[in-house]
Amino acid sequence: NRGFITLQRIDWNTPAHILEKLLRYEAVHAINGWEDLRRRLAADRRCFAFFHPALPDEPLIFVEVALVRGLATAVQPLLDPASQIGDPVRADTAIFYSISDCQPGLHGISFGNFLIKQVAAELQDELGKLKTFATLSPVPGFRPWLEANAPRLAAVGGGSALASWVEKTKGQTGRRAVAPGEEVRELLLQLCAHYFTRERRADGRPLDAVARF
Repeated sequence: NRGFITLQRIDWNTPAHILEKLLRYEAVHAINGWEDLRRRLAADRRCFAFFHPALPDEPLIFVEVALVRGLATAVQPLLDPASQIGDPVRADTAIFYSISDCQPGLHGISFGNFLIKQVAAELQDELGKLKTFATLSPVPGFRPWLEANAPRLAAVGGGSALASWVEKTKGQTGRRAVAPGEEVRELLLQLCAHYFTRERRADGRPLDAVARF
C-alpha cells in the first residue's frame, strides 16, 4: 500500500547503518567507498529514498540527483569525487542519474516513476530556479545491438568507419575506450536514436530496458 510509504532525503547526517545500505545497493554506478559517497551527498547533489514502517532501516528504492546548470552530456563528471561542488541555489536543471531497487522481494512493483515524480515536486518546492528535469541513463543494450548489426551497417554512408571502430573497441569500457571520430560519433547518435525509438521486442515494447523504463 503506497499510503504507508514515506519519502526521506538521505544526506551525510543520515545514520551510518543506512548510508552503508547505499554502498551495498547502488546498482547503476558503483559507489567506491565513503569519500565517493560523501561527494554524492554534497550540497549540489540530492538522494531520496522510499521507506516503509515495517522496514524503517531498509530503503525500498533510492534515486540520486545532480543539481547543475544546463543539461549534462555525460555522467563521468557527475561521478567524479574530485569535482567542484556547485551552488544548488543557482542550479536550473536536476539530472536523475541513478535509481536502484533495494529489496529483491519487491521486484516487479513499480516504484521508480512514482519516486521520480515525487522527488521532482520536492526539488521544485525547495529550489525555485529548477526548470528542467532529466534522466541520464546508460544504454546497456546498444553496444550488443551495434556489434550484431555492424556488418549490415557497413554498407551505409560512414558505415565502414563505424564497423572498424566497433571492431577496434570490443571489450573496452569507460575511459579506456577509444573515442570515435566526428563522423563515427554523428552516426552513433543517429543509430542510438533509431535503437531507442524503432527497435522493438516481439510484444511491441522497446528493445532496450532503459527505453522501456
